[in-house]
Amino acid sequence: MILVADASFATKVLLEEEGTDIALSWWNEESAIWCAPSIVEVEVEAVLAVRQRRDPKVFGRHRHKLASTTWANMLDGFVLHTIDREVAHLASRLIRDHGPLRGADACYLAVAAQLLEEGPGTEVVLGSFDQQQRRAASAAGIPLTALSPPRSTEGPS
Repeated sequence: MILVADASFATKVLLEEEGTDIALSWWNEESAIWCAPSIVEVEVEAVLAVRQRRDPKVFGRHRHKLASTTWANMLDGFVLHTIDREVAHLASRLIRDHGPLRGADACYLAVAAQLLEEGPGTEVVLGSFDQQQRRAASAAGIPLTALSPPRSTEGPS
């Protein structure tokens, strides 16, 4: 299974907040291949920097450095897609057809749509906590991750 993870989804693995359990379950799923457009690298760093500026006592310089280092290591597990002319064109079409949608968010959708087109039969899902992006993905026929933690299939011990 291919998971196209946007910055809101990837960040949940690094920061303990609502949705972290969902993102971590995907990160720990061995069969999931995490993909994203290359902009995910700077988008997640931007989230970490905003978090530090917003609450420096709780998210101080050392914690930011730790999260940033963890993110750099985590990024090694991603398959990154270049935003070439084809992806940009598809993202623009998604904005026109399913907007309102921010440009970066449309790039994640474009990568997911491209993967769906290239590999019929391959399971591709978009991981995002951004409601506007989720609505556009749904309208474009891009499958989404659930926003609740997966239920354990194991019985009681």
